[in-house]
Amino acid sequence: MNKTSINNFFRKFRNFWIHGLIKRGKLDVYPATLIIETTNICSLSCSCCPNGYKEIVGRKKGMMSREAFDRILENIDIPLKSVCLYLHGEPFLCKDLVYFVQRLKERKITAVIYSNGYNIDLDMLERILQLRNSFFHFSMDISSKEDYEEIRYPGQYEVAVKCLEEINSVFEKYHSRYEISIITDNQNHSKIKEKTTELFKKYSNLSKISVNSKFPWPRNFYMGDLSGNIEKKECFCKESVSQLAIAWNGDALFCSYDYGGELIVGNIFTTKLSELYNSPQAMQYRRLHYMYRKNDIPLCRECLLPKFYGFMATYNRKDFIK
Repeated sequence: MNKTSINNFFRKFRNFWIHGLIKRGKLDVYPATLIIETTNICSLSCSCCPNGYKEIVGRKKGMMSREAFDRILENIDIPLKSVCLYLHGEPFLCKDLVYFVQRLKERKITAVIYSNGYNIDLDMLERILQLRNSFFHFSMDISSKEDYEEIRYPGQYEVAVKCLEEINSVFEKYHSRYEISIITDNQNHSKIKEKTTELFKKYSNLSKISVNSKFPWPRNFYMGDLSGNIEKKECFCKESVSQLAIAWNGDALFCSYDYGGELIVGNIFTTKLSELYNSPQAMQYRRLHYMYRKNDIPLCRECLLPKFYGFMATYNRKDFIK
């Protein structure tokens, strides 16, 4: 038996007997980060996201208000280092985004914002950068016109390039950095590095580029690049022990990929965050995962994410621009 096999044996033993049977899914250490959804409305209908498919039933659409955000903050009773203001929509569509970042700054919590960057409000971006309390990541597949327009419907490649140029100018003005992610079917490393070098040279304040293939959403696995990218063996789902996701209406979702809102474990408007992590429903879901009985949960039974190992590469500016 090799070292990897031994480690896997003890990991499964610990998960099943200690976390599953003895602790019954109770979480002892809380994550230092939290997802808070500003809105589940989006400006694009992308092929890599359930928002791009009208036939997929999601949660009721809406925007988080200032009052709702303040109620959430009142019930955050555990220390947090960062809050991701994004889940299943475009955060820049929420008119109160600056207010949310300001309130997090008052608590010394970093705001992490993911955006598609397409025709976003640049004045809002400036006001957020002035607060000096945010980290930005833009999903912009500008490696090619073909990639961008196949994925980011109805976005246009030329418009996206212009948007990123404008975004970069704002970050340049405030001496700040940002990252972008690119989804591509092209796994040719030399070509990717060539395009990455080009992007780093063109966009002065771009610090990191993540390149990856499409991943399969629960119940909607056909969105992912599955060919040759699925493990045959049983894999533990890291999402089951990660941070909760707070929807715009206060519902706490056990899984951040739960587009339809099937695994709700409570509502933060009426319950403290620490209690949500160890609510009866959250502990039950977690216990089933620890005991390798995820198939008892309908959404998890139809999820391929734990077994998915698609193409993924990260490139840092310092390695390309001397």
